[in-house]
Amino acid sequence: MGLGVQYDVNARSGFSLSYRGNFDDQRGSQESRNRITTISESNLYRSYINKNEDRRNHSYILNYNNKLDSAGSALFIGSQYTRYRTATNDLINENNLVNDNELTKVIRNEVAQDISISSTQADFTKVLNGDRRLEAGVKFSYANNNSGTDFLVGDETGVFEPDTELSSNFKYKEMLPAAYLNYNTTLGKSVNVAVGLRGEWTHFNLNTTAGKGQVITSSYLNIFPNIFLSKSLTERLKVRASYVSKITRPRYQALNPFVIYQDPFTTIEGNPTLKPEKIHAFELGANCGALDVRAGFNYTVDPLSAAALRGTKPNSYVLKALNLQKDYTFLTSVSYSLNLSWWNSTNTATVTYSKSIDNQFDFVFFSPKPQIYLYSSNTFNVRNLFKVQVLAWYLGDRYYGLYYNKNRSTVTLGIEKAFFANAFTMRFTANDIFHQTNAAGTYSVGQTDIYFDRSFSTNYFRLAATYRFGKSAKVTFNSRSTGEAENSRAR
Repeated sequence: MGLGVQYDVNARSGFSLSYRGNFDDQRGSQESRNRITTISESNLYRSYINKNEDRRNHSYILNYNNKLDSAGSALFIGSQYTRYRTATNDLINENNLVNDNELTKVIRNEVAQDISISSTQADFTKVLNGDRRLEAGVKFSYANNNSGTDFLVGDETGVFEPDTELSSNFKYKEMLPAAYLNYNTTLGKSVNVAVGLRGEWTHFNLNTTAGKGQVITSSYLNIFPNIFLSKSLTERLKVRASYVSKITRPRYQALNPFVIYQDPFTTIEGNPTLKPEKIHAFELGANCGALDVRAGFNYTVDPLSAAALRGTKPNSYVLKALNLQKDYTFLTSVSYSLNLSWWNSTNTATVTYSKSIDNQFDFVFFSPKPQIYLYSSNTFNVRNLFKVQVLAWYLGDRYYGLYYNKNRSTVTLGIEKAFFANAFTMRFTANDIFHQTNAAGTYSVGQTDIYFDRSFSTNYFRLAATYRFGKSAKVTFNSRSTGEAENSRAR
C-alpha cells in the first residue's frame, strides 16, 4: 500500500509526506528428513512444520526539498520511521525412527519480533564557479530490535511445556551517526576528478538469554575515502580509475541467536558476534562508444559468509552466518550494447578469481580457480506488431578457496503485445525455462564434508494484463527514502 501528499511552498521548495506498507499472511508447510548413519546403526529423523507467519510493515517518510539557485545548488532534509512486526506460530510434528523404535513429538514454535528503525539526514549541494560541485551531509539512524522465542513441547496428554534450551529473548539497539563530504571538479578540458570522505560512528548494545545469556556492547569509528578520475582521450574514448571503500552490515535478524528448528539434530541459528564486512575496491576502465572494458581488485576484511558447524550434541549441526578473515577478488569484464530500430541488446562477459582465507573454523582449503559469467539481454521488435525479450545468463563453477559452488544458468522468454493505441498491454513470461538456477556445491569443516543442493521456485509462467484509463496530469512527487540502507537489513 502507498499514500502520499505534497505541498509546494513555491516553485523551488516544498514538503512531502508519504506512507508505504505491506501486510503478509504466510502459510504453508515444510518437510525435513535427516538420516544419521554410524557403523552400528542408522536412524531417521523426520519433521513436518505447519507454517503460520504474520507480518505487518509500516514506513513513514517526510521530505523537505529546496532548490537554492538555477545552477543546481540544493538543500534536502528528510526523515523516515519504519516498523517491522512479525508473529510466528508454527506447529512441528516429529516422527522419528530411532533404533527401530518409532518416536513421535509435537512442538510449538512461537516468535514475536519487533524491529523499529528511524533515520534523519540533511544534504547540501553547492555548485561553485565552472564545473566544481561541493556536497556535504549528515545522518543519524537508530535501530531497536526486540524478539521473544518460545518453544513448547507437548506431552501425551496434550499439555505443552516450555523448552528452556530452545527458547530465548533478544534485545539489540544500534546508534549510527554519520557525515560525508564530496568534491567534484574538472581539470583542464578533459579530466574529471571526484574525491569524497565518509565517517560513521557505531554504538550498539546486544542482550540475549540464548546460550546461558550474553551481553555485547561496542563502539567504533569507520572512515571511508573514495576517489574517481576520468579522462577523455578522444571524442569516443574515455578512461577512468577509481578507489571506493564501503561497509556491509549484517541483517538485524542474523544477529539474533534464536533457533529455526529442522529436527532434533539440525537447526539454523543467528550469530550475535557477527561483524560488518569492509570492502576496498580498485578499478581501471575504458569506454569507447558501446564497448566498455574494466579490470578491478577487491580486498574484503571480515567477509560475511555461512557454514554448517557441529553443535553441542553428538551428530548435531547448526547452520549459521559467520565472518571469514579476508577475501581477495580479481575481475575483468567486457560489456557491449547494440541499439537498432528492431533489436536492442546488452551483453557482458566477466572473469573472476577469488580467494577466501580463514583459520578460525578449521575449513579445508583447496586451490581457487577462475570463474566465468556471461549475460545477454535482447529485445526484438517484430515489425512493430509485438516485442520478444530473451534474457540468459551463465555463472560457471566457482572455486574460491573454502567453498565450491556448482555452475548455474537461466533462460527467460517474454512476449509483449500492445492494443488500442498502447492503452492495453498483454505480456507473457516464461521464467527460468530449464530450471538451472539451483544453488549446489560442497565444502569441508574439520572432519565434516557438507554437500548442499537447494532448489528455488524460479521456473514459472506468468500472464499479465495492463490497461491505462486515459492520461493523468503530469505531477512530480518528490519522496526520497533516508533509511534504505537500514531497512534492507530488516527485510
